[in-house]
Formats: sequence, C-alpha cells, structure tokens
Amino acid sequence: MSGGFLGIALLLGAAALIVWASRRDARLLVSRYADDVRQFRPNGRKWMLLVGALIVASIPVGWSWLGVGSAHVPRGFFPGMPFTDRWMLVASTAGIWAIAAIGLNLLIGNTGQISLGHSAFLAIGSFSLGYFGTEVESSKANGLLNIGFGLHGLLVLFIATVIGGVVAAAIGPFALRLRGNYLAIVSLVLVFTAQHMVKNWASLTGGEGNPRSLPSINFGAGESPVWLRDETGATNIFNSFFFGTPSGGATDKPGYFWTIWILVAVVAVAARNLLRSRQGRAMMAVRDRDLSAEVIGVRQMYTKTWAFAISGAMGSLAGAMYGSLFGSVNADSFALTIAIGFVTMIVIGGVGSVAGGILGAVVYTFVPELLKYFEPSINQKLSFIQSDPAKPGLTVGRFTDILFGVVVIVFLIYFPAGLVGIWSRLKRYALTWPLN
Repeated sequence: MSGGFLGIALLLGAAALIVWASRRDARLLVSRYADDVRQFRPNGRKWMLLVGALIVASIPVGWSWLGVGSAHVPRGFFPGMPFTDRWMLVASTAGIWAIAAIGLNLLIGNTGQISLGHSAFLAIGSFSLGYFGTEVESSKANGLLNIGFGLHGLLVLFIATVIGGVVAAAIGPFALRLRGNYLAIVSLVLVFTAQHMVKNWASLTGGEGNPRSLPSINFGAGESPVWLRDETGATNIFNSFFFGTPSGGATDKPGYFWTIWILVAVVAVAARNLLRSRQGRAMMAVRDRDLSAEVIGVRQMYTKTWAFAISGAMGSLAGAMYGSLFGSVNADSFALTIAIGFVTMIVIGGVGSVAGGILGAVVYTFVPELLKYFEPSINQKLSFIQSDPAKPGLTVGRFTDILFGVVVIVFLIYFPAGLVGIWSRLKRYALTWPLN
C-alpha cells in the first residue's frame, strides 16, 4: 500500500472511530452529576481532540511519510509539505489571535459586555515583554552578580499576563458602569490611548518611527540571558526557553508554533473550567439578566470587573507572544481595525464559545493569506480586483475586508451561533439519523 492510500485510510479510520464513539455516547444516559460536569464527557469528543492535537502538532514536521505531499494543494500549505516559513508564521499568528479571541469572548459572549478596545491589551503585553524580557547588565566592576530582567521565558509571560489583568481590573469599574452601545463607544478610548502611548512614550516603546526591538524566544541554543549567571558567564539555571536574541538572528518557527498552540490549549481549558465554575455561571447570569442576577445575590460590578480582568490578561498574553514572534511592533499593530478583527473572529466562530474563538481566529487569519496566494488567478477571473493599488478597482486586501463584512452580516442574521453552531446542527443531524 502506498503512503498516500495509507494516509487516507488512517484518516478515514480515525473519522469512523470518532463517529462510532459519538453515536455510542449519544445513547448513554447521564445519571450522575459528576458525569454531567466532566470536562469532556463524550468519548467521541476525546478522540476528536486527540486526533486534532496530533494533526496540529505534526504541522512543522509534516506527513510526507504518509505520501500526503502528492496532494494538489498550495505548496507549503498542507502539513505534508511540511509548512513553509510563511505558512508557519501564519499558523503561529492564528494561535496568537485565538488566545486573544478566547479572552474577548469571555467578556462579550459570556458576560455580555461589548468592548472594542481589546487591542490595547496586546500593546500592554508586548511592551511588558520588552521591559521584563530584556536583560539589564549589572556592574562587573563592583563585583555584582549579573542579575537583571533577563528572566525565564515562562516567568516573563506570567508577568505580562498579570500586568494586563491588573490594568483591566483597574479601569474596569469605571468603563463597566456603562452598558451596550455606550460601553462599546467608551472602550474605543483604550485603543486611541494605547496608540498615543506607543507613539510618545519613547523610553518604553521607542516612539513613533523608531519601534523598539522586542526579545524573541530562544529555545536552548547559544548563550542564554537568564535570571542569574556566574562569574564565567556560564548558565546556572534555566538553560532553555528564555527571551533574548536568537542565535544567528533567526526565529525558531517550529518552536514558536508549538509554544503558541500549547498556550492556546492551556487558555482554552482554563476558559472552559472558568465557565463551569461559580464565577462563570455568575458571568452568564449577568449577561442574560443583570438586574435579576443582582437580586439573587450576584455582585454585578465585581463579576463584570473580574471578566474584564481575565479578558485583559489573555489579551496581554497574546500581545507578548505577538511582539516576540515579530520582533517589533508599532502603533499600527494595535489599531482599531485589529480590535474590530477580534469581534469578527468571535462572530464567525461562535459568540460565547471557547471553540468559537479558536475557529474564528483560524478562519480570520488563513482566508486573507489564501486569497493572497491565489491572487494571480483571482485577478484574471475577477476584473474589478487589481494587484496594483494605483489602478481603478479593489485590491485583494480591500476585497478581503468587504468579504469579512458581508460574512459577519450573514452570520449575524442566519447563523448567530457561528461555525460552532453549524457544527452542532450537523452533529445532531448525524447522531439522530435516520430519525430526523
């Protein structure tokens, strides 16, 4: 059997196993509360997540041993190639947007507080990384140990996340006194404030026209700027995964990809458990009927501020990884279009769903890149789309913006539950067939 047939057979076998397990679980009745509140109760969902995790983890390595590389797909796009550096960067960016979208979905979809200022927390995360992830040399003339802000990578990410949460908790009680469209308009102040600070706080951000270089993750190669080094410069602790200048100036894209998507998994599990907790149920009660929730004992302002803090913390974590991946950011990296893009992600993926934030981020990131990849064919078939901005017509970028605008309108009218809702409807149809 050739590699291609073997790969197809394995995929079909995995799909059949998932369907069988799902249909079997559908016939089982839940008789205990412990079974009802389990994280992944159906076995079919467990198998689906396992297969999906293996597929995602294999993207940097590829499936060439299965012969999938012979498929007629864009070169470097399918995991069988494996991914080229460009598609690896796109996949890593999708993971970063997924982290931010999950956080925003907790605020908008699960607490009912509309915010258009989420990109401001990306700026907080990026420049927190720039400050705490850059080593500060101590004076060797005084015989001091080289202790600076070249902290361990996980510690830097934790600090950036906490700073974003603290800032969000500080401004939450003032912004969340409003609701609905008023809150959405006021939240725009965060975006413009962040852009103003990026342009004018030169000591932290480098100022306008001089973006500050941000440290990258070094995955264990070369000399490591760690928290503590001895007199010879040898590393005492933390010999891998630290923030500093990468060896040779090159970014380890597979390392970034795996790190980012591991963080996506951690954030997704944390968000699911939060929603199943007492605090998560209070958030959804405030969303559905805030006055009634307060009457039965839910502290409305505390719950809203908590949701705003968690959302800001996740946005700051995404901003830290975004700045590290690209190496530098400017004011345009946190513009209003980015904030609106996050709202687009959760509408397409599914408002109020953790999986919806991930799906929406993947679609929002990959669709423009696919349109750019097929731009020559699109220009030939659609005369109103031009590759040259000077010519009359739409560029692929502008066409993508219009396309997403139309898609958002269609989803809001016909598919308000997003892609997750469509998948749920298809799954229910498959599980109840032929009785439907």
